[in-house]
Amino acid sequence: MPAIKPGLIITADDYGLHPNINRGIIAAVRGGIVSSVHVMANLVTKDEVKELQDAIHESGDVCGIGLHLNTTWGGAIIQKSATFKHSWDHDTHNPEDDFYSYRDLNTYAHNRTNFDEIKKEMVEQFVRLAGMVGGGKNIDAISSHYNIHFWDSNFLNIIYSIADAQKIPVRSPIRIDGDLREPKVNKYQNIAEQLLESAIRTVAKGLSGGTGQLMLTATKKKKLLEYHNLLTENWKLPSPRNMCGYWFGQPDWKVMEWFMTELKRLNAIVPGYNSELFMHLSDSPDGNDHRWDYSMQKRYKEFQVVNTIDFAQKFNKWKTDMGINHGSYRNILQS
Repeated sequence: MPAIKPGLIITADDYGLHPNINRGIIAAVRGGIVSSVHVMANLVTKDEVKELQDAIHESGDVCGIGLHLNTTWGGAIIQKSATFKHSWDHDTHNPEDDFYSYRDLNTYAHNRTNFDEIKKEMVEQFVRLAGMVGGGKNIDAISSHYNIHFWDSNFLNIIYSIADAQKIPVRSPIRIDGDLREPKVNKYQNIAEQLLESAIRTVAKGLSGGTGQLMLTATKKKKLLEYHNLLTENWKLPSPRNMCGYWFGQPDWKVMEWFMTELKRLNAIVPGYNSELFMHLSDSPDGNDHRWDYSMQKRYKEFQVVNTIDFAQKFNKWKTDMGINHGSYRNILQS
């Protein structure tokens, strides 16, 4: 029996948010680095999705298109008042110009959110993207902006109910974090040692203030993780074993090298071990980015690292030499 390879999913989030971001993602797809692109369906246009599909096809059809559910940025699809939206008037004071957009994350209030309204909006986002890519069966995965679906069991229930129809994989809530810069380099050389800690880490790290009450207690985070695992088992939906974001604070080849080495080591313990590394890319440092915790300049720094021939050559050589299966969610989790 042939050996089971470790699986690596490299995701680019936020397609549709900004033209610079779109171009950066498409370049990384063409370069063979990104294997899953997660789209903000309330912001993206049909032409932008077509451009992404063309790039994927021209690059060998190895990259998937995922749904990046979003209830915290931009205009809502359903233009109707809801507990997670507010109305703007473009400073014209003309009622005909009014539109409903999502509340900023700082003012998000879970305890005052009607989740029936949330579900309707999320279903509309799924329907919109499915219509653009030829049906739900062509959606590679479901994640959410700011990973907000890991903050409340209501969000998890909604996402799993949407994903179930086409058995769409869902992003793992188990986050491996860290910073590889000295002097902490030794602390984060073992993914497995972080799994228990990550189970109780807050996914709302660094977010506070406003009326949102966003910070999760360690106890609640642990319960949500257990609930996610229960849903995964009951719904029979695939999910990566963990996910890693922001290059551990340092976009650099040595981060990728370390990460792939860990995958191979863990695969010897758990055959078929898989993980997702997600990126935020932009081909320019210019332009506005709504995220206060991750600027366009940081996105551009990531892009500069991956958008080089040297990086692509090293990456492809390591994939081959270490026997790593690099692909989309559906390819890695359902093969």
